[in-house]
Amino acid sequence: ALPSKLAEDCTLLVVPRQALNRFFGKQRTNYKKLMEETNTIVIPIRDLNGSEKGKAEVGEVDNFMETMYKAAADDGTEFAFFGSPLGQKVALVKTLIEIERTVPGYAIRTFPPEENVDES
Repeated sequence: ALPSKLAEDCTLLVVPRQALNRFFGKQRTNYKKLMEETNTIVIPIRDLNGSEKGKAEVGEVDNFMETMYKAAADDGTEFAFFGSPLGQKVALVKTLIEIERTVPGYAIRTFPPEENVDES
């Protein structure tokens, strides 16, 4: 966990386990490049292993997709992004893009929109 004084100066993001290889890159080149381009420091804070604790019986799951996303959010590594507010946001967006490329639907959840029917 991050001390409260440091927590005010950073943004936290969980990178799912499936996207960690792409996030770091070969010999951590993507990781270093991200920090250089955005003038930020990105530090892994803790590993999250929620795959066992989040398991439920099939009959207990009301919404499969929601349950799947919650389980994935608890299985990865939490990172702290330090730097200027703009630099943090740019680094977060770049990271979310890579997560979305690797795990479609994780960062940007899209569901079929409900149709609005005009009854007039």
